[in-house]
Amino acid sequence: MSLTSSVRPGPAHDRARAGTARKRVLIVAYVFPPENIVGALRPFRFSKSLPACGYDVTVLTSSPQPPGAPDYIRHIPRRRTFTEKVLRKFFVPGEDAIPWVRPAFRAAARMHAAEPFSAVFSTSPPSPVHAVALLLNRRFGIPWVADFRDPMRGSSVRLAHAYPYVDRVFEPAIFRRAGAVIANTDAVAESWKRRYPQWAHKVTAIWNGFDPDEAIGPAPIPPRSFRVLGHFGEIVGFRHPGVLLESVERLIAAGRLDPSALRIRLFGETESPGNPETYAALRARGVVEELPLPPFAQAARLMAETDYLLLIDFTTGAPGLQVPSKLYTYIRIGRPVLAITTRNSPVERILGRSGIPHACIYPDSPAEEIDCRVLDFLSLPTDPVSASDWFWENFDCTVQTRTLASILDRLVLR
Repeated sequence: MSLTSSVRPGPAHDRARAGTARKRVLIVAYVFPPENIVGALRPFRFSKSLPACGYDVTVLTSSPQPPGAPDYIRHIPRRRTFTEKVLRKFFVPGEDAIPWVRPAFRAAARMHAAEPFSAVFSTSPPSPVHAVALLLNRRFGIPWVADFRDPMRGSSVRLAHAYPYVDRVFEPAIFRRAGAVIANTDAVAESWKRRYPQWAHKVTAIWNGFDPDEAIGPAPIPPRSFRVLGHFGEIVGFRHPGVLLESVERLIAAGRLDPSALRIRLFGETESPGNPETYAALRARGVVEELPLPPFAQAARLMAETDYLLLIDFTTGAPGLQVPSKLYTYIRIGRPVLAITTRNSPVERILGRSGIPHACIYPDSPAEEIDCRVLDFLSLPTDPVSASDWFWENFDCTVQTRTLASILDRLVLR
């Protein structure tokens, strides 16, 4: 499934228009298909499934839409003014969405005046999208659900910038004003409840997941003289494969691993590989290959043909709170997954119950223990394995959307 082809009005949206007393929800999502960014998938899946739960959906996004895009998607272009450039450069570097807040709020206010919304659902990152929803809530009293695909504190992206003042002020403002706050893992939800016990009743975990309409599964591995360990997605900030690359270099130097038998293919820009000398040495040997990240449909095909799949969950200086969305695709493919993570992280717990062959390496483990785990993993058979019933029952996006709809219902009917 390509992101572009999937954004079309479906039967659920057609039925929604035929209804007479349906509720209306505004989804504020800075990124949305057809933009080829993994963060676009969560709001898209909710928008696709909510009509079956009794909600007409309007999406407000900065992602450009192709000609003939569905009319429930409203594109507000990204703009830059001199004042906003100064604010971003000196006060909140990396927050691209700040210039978008004002035009997005004005567009939403006009739509609400023409046909009132029953609720607003904002999803981050980037965090300024919540400012749009907060303004709508304050101006019009619209019930608001704030969704976090990545937490403001503990995010590998935000760790790379200086946000302490913004986070200390804006995060509690979100928890205070929003009627409900959604985390995408139980670990994040529990950390919020400890930080904000007065608002713990507002917190719910709705995991990321998969769209059952996506045809994703294993494909035959092409004939080759080596096995491929593939990572799909940019490697930026403090989240990097350094612990794995250092282990591979040690194993090669000790004669325990044949460098001609393995290719570590990194699809996407590698801004932060860990130890630059190790990375350069393995690239020179041909063990590591850095390749462009293709569009979603092509990336899914490449994943399906890969012997082993690499997940980088560990973030230097942060606890293991998140689950990279690619894990759900990896599990559906069913080939062995190597995860760089922390002990008892959500990633480790999901892999443990998924039924998929896997290994977890922890950056704080002794080098010899890491090396043994890497060698054991690379000896696993590459035959695909079907995931457990638990996985299919808990991460289907239609089930998750029903949980979101029940939260919206509670706020709308309050």
